Amino acid sequence: MRQAVFTRLNRILLFAIAMLLTTQLFTLQALRDTRDADTSSNSIRSAANTSEAACTATVNVRRLNQRTGPGQAYAITGSVTRSDVLSGISWDAGRSWLLVATDEGSVWMYAPYMSLSEDCQNLSVYSGSLPEVESNTTVDAQMPPQGRSRSRRDDGQSVEQQQVFASTPVPSTESAQPSTGSTQAETVTTGLSTVFTPQVQYWAANIAAWAETYQLDPNLIATVIQIESCGDPTVGSSAGAQGLFQVMPFHFTAGEDMLDIETNARRGLEYLKGALERSQGNVGLALVGYNGGYGAMSGGWAAETRQYYYWGTGIYAEATSGAAESTRLEEWLTAGGSSLCSRASTSLGL
Repeated sequence: MRQAVFTRLNRILLFAIAMLLTTQLFTLQALRDTRDADTSSNSIRSAANTSEAACTATVNVRRLNQRTGPGQAYAITGSVTRSDVLSGISWDAGRSWLLVATDEGSVWMYAPYMSLSEDCQNLSVYSGSLPEVESNTTVDAQMPPQGRSRSRRDDGQSVEQQQVFASTPVPSTESAQPSTGSTQAETVTTGLSTVFTPQVQYWAANIAAWAETYQLDPNLIATVIQIESCGDPTVGSSAGAQGLFQVMPFHFTAGEDMLDIETNARRGLEYLKGALERSQGNVGLALVGYNGGYGAMSGGWAAETRQYYYWGTGIYAEATSGAAESTRLEEWLTAGGSSLCSRASTSLGL
């Protein structure tokens, strides 16, 4: 009887020991799996952080806006200054806008105004959702480049404005869009209109020669000069736009004198001709492309580009109509263009 009790107790004890060992084994395995998972997760995070940090973007202009989305139609959230360095995260579909990391979160910035490390090209295209674009129903008057720090032909990014000028009524986005029936550019078949200011007329001989060289209507060339510089070959914007045609530095090759009249005209008019070809002769769209970049020609114009379209198409239409004066040009002068022309007069000795 006693022997049977001892045997039963031994079996119970062995069973308890076996259960204890099994529990400890399961516990050890669970701890090992958790440690391996943490190590793997840390490796992934480390790799991701290394990938993001590998793309560095250094700002090349005096001030560059940060936006909620990849385009000038999106809201500005802040800005950075020359030599600021940021970490790139991903590209927009056109690989023109870079999503970068900041202390407050991620923002979009226009890549051509930054020096990018080689690793930035390896970033993927952004696949997340984007916020709603802002709807602007009124915009400021198109003002002289030295008064507004703005970019030239930058495919959408406007550098921070330095001054605020009086606003003027302009078409809404919908009414400003050129129709398929918009004015088509002539090809050197018309002479220079008398509607342009004396500062632009000063360049009449040059304009005639450029019209022949680039096969462009002299009145279209004069329209661009009028609202870009009012004929001042020395003017420059704080965004970097230079000379008679307000051409951005990245359109020049190394060693070129950006203020040289012929060099500035060549770079500006080559771009204008390219915009006209892409628009199939539609002057309105060509002016949009000249101001906002070729990408703007497909829609989604920024406020400044709508202003540029308003001034440019109005002045050009009146210049080619045979009119003795341009009411749109007078409106531009009243809105602030006269200050630019006053500076041009001083520069040209008029």
